[in-house]
Amino acid sequence: MAIRVGRLNFTRQHLCFFFGCSLVVLFILIYPFVDGTIMPGQSFRGTLPALRPEQKDLANRLHEHITKLADEIGERNYLKIDQLHAAARYIKSTFLAEPGVKTIAQPFQFEGRDYEIIIGELAGASRDPEVVVVTAHYDTVVGSPGANDDGSGIAAILELAAALGTSHHKRTIRFVALPTHEYPFWDGDGVSSYRYAKQCRAENENVVAMISLDTIGYYSDERSSQRLLWGMDSLYPDRGNFIAFVSNNKNRDLVRRTVKSFREHEAFPCEGMAVPEIIPGVGFSDHRMFWQFGYPGMMITDTAFYRYPGYHNSNDKPNLVDYNRLARVVSGLKYVLSDLADH
Repeated sequence: MAIRVGRLNFTRQHLCFFFGCSLVVLFILIYPFVDGTIMPGQSFRGTLPALRPEQKDLANRLHEHITKLADEIGERNYLKIDQLHAAARYIKSTFLAEPGVKTIAQPFQFEGRDYEIIIGELAGASRDPEVVVVTAHYDTVVGSPGANDDGSGIAAILELAAALGTSHHKRTIRFVALPTHEYPFWDGDGVSSYRYAKQCRAENENVVAMISLDTIGYYSDERSSQRLLWGMDSLYPDRGNFIAFVSNNKNRDLVRRTVKSFREHEAFPCEGMAVPEIIPGVGFSDHRMFWQFGYPGMMITDTAFYRYPGYHNSNDKPNLVDYNRLARVVSGLKYVLSDLADH
């Protein structure tokens, strides 16, 4: 049997071949998206358990850090350089107060302004040092006090350094506070994460995992509070009550490993996504700079502009941060980092 279309004749074999090729192309296009959403274990569902006493204390300390950064210091960026330096001093003094945390300051200049990358390092026991890098940025966009973006990330690395500082791990853990992340910094040596990743590569640092903590403190149980691109929205909850672990396809093993660890240790909703970089937001943090130097990197986030009403505006204040849920996230990340540093 043949089907005639204009002057062309198509046999059954032609049609089967065309249909088969179409299925193959469709599979090639869809597979990276679907495969990158398959994660080990199950995300927590239901009523959250009561906070443990140590989590209540943690929530209070997180509140203190974020209030200091967003209320007392306020907007901090290349136009508010004195405030940026004040934030740097606060981060350094907090690291210095913790036993087991080696504090390193790396000053640099860019376009006539002074900046400082601040590192709280927990030395590993291995003779052949492998390094886990955890970053957060302490600058803000112009006009924003930056409570959640990224005061929440800075508060998290300060508390994680304190929690892990007296423990012993095979791998070195470095908590890196970055001063130039927001506009007008996007690529090249002006971006502190690019500068730091470039330095790691130049010194042949064996960075086995890099995690960017970027905007991790806003949650909502309201329906439709979580927005995602069409096609992705059916794969994830429509309530913004979860923490997201995000990277590209290349780093799906790192995402799956960290999601597995978080889900095993903390009763809190957690979703994972390792999908093509063309999806807006997948590469929108400092892990992208580590990709450029061949390091495995990922982001942990509350999904920022897909959820957060204070994103990049003057409403990004401490009252929008959910400190109890942030404490649960930080508690879970302590186990994630311990697993990464020991296995």
